[in-house]
Amino acid sequence: MASLSEAAEAARAALAGKTPEHIIFGQEGSAAPADRAVFRELAGHLTDSLRTLDRAGVDARGKLIALGRLYSIGIAINWDALQGDAPPRRISLPGYPFAEERCWPTPSTSMPGAAVTRLHPLLGANQSDLFEQKFTTTFSGSEPYLADHRVGGERLLPAVAILEMARAAASLATHRTVARIHNVAWMRPIVIQDGVPDTQGSVSISLTPGDSLTFEVQQNGKPCCRGAVDFRAPEVAPPQLDLAAIQSRCVQQMTGADCLVLLSDIDGLYTSNPHDDPQAQFISRVLDMGAMGVMVPMGESEEQALRLVQSARYPPEGGRGAAFCMAHDDYTGGELTAKIESANREVLLIAQVET
Repeated sequence: MASLSEAAEAARAALAGKTPEHIIFGQEGSAAPADRAVFRELAGHLTDSLRTLDRAGVDARGKLIALGRLYSIGIAINWDALQGDAPPRRISLPGYPFAEERCWPTPSTSMPGAAVTRLHPLLGANQSDLFEQKFTTTFSGSEPYLADHRVGGERLLPAVAILEMARAAASLATHRTVARIHNVAWMRPIVIQDGVPDTQGSVSISLTPGDSLTFEVQQNGKPCCRGAVDFRAPEVAPPQLDLAAIQSRCVQQMTGADCLVLLSDIDGLYTSNPHDDPQAQFISRVLDMGAMGVMVPMGESEEQALRLVQSARYPPEGGRGAAFCMAHDDYTGGELTAKIESANREVLLIAQVET
């Protein structure tokens, strides 16, 4: 057959009861014993002549049909001699009926990255290059530490999870044990929303070497948290806490939801809390961005002025939230208590009350 269409046409003709020349019927052993030697010699001459003929020519087609008729009555044919210098390879077919079962892969309905093996439960792919050490993670929102962590109706990545990302990233990048994380600054919460593109759930953390290994956590290119990592313990070891004694004093139990409601009442801790004073939130944000002072005109009462003053200072002198940034100190080292005392001394807030 010269083509698949010609073979199909010949098969259709055979099914219709016709006998085209391309289809040969025969019975093995039907040749007389006295004629077999002649037929074998004829098959040899046909095979030798076909090596030099164009297979598409009329003469070659006639000789191939003759070889087919000889084969149908039981004459052995040296088919390999017709293949030239590049004979086809023989393949084995299965000896059982073909199963009518599709084996093509079906598209996955899960989020990208959900089935990928992670480097750490909070770290996905290592996307580092010669200029930056970087890890990225895509969160689906169904993770146990995200499913119930909602503040103001929004699903937030817990701060302790962000710190664990920093610890794990530093440990993976340096093959060293992290001793402490310090100088942590919080810019904005990491919100994992429902029903949004997968890129909204992508969080990255970058590491920069120096006196201390610094890190920055970003979501969609916006910084959310910065800090530093040390691999050696401080010279003065922190006091050991008696966990048993602490647990004995904890006589009241609270659910996670109750804790979030309680924490949401702290000014500045979560800016998405609808019960926070907008003016107090604005003052906290301005100071977090590095301003040394704020003036608030047209106050309504002395009580409001005092509340605004307290929103500019950290505890115990005020109620400014714990998620502070202190960007004006350029994230230099130092003890947290000393930083808070310095910020409370240096901050200036003027509240004018109209009478």
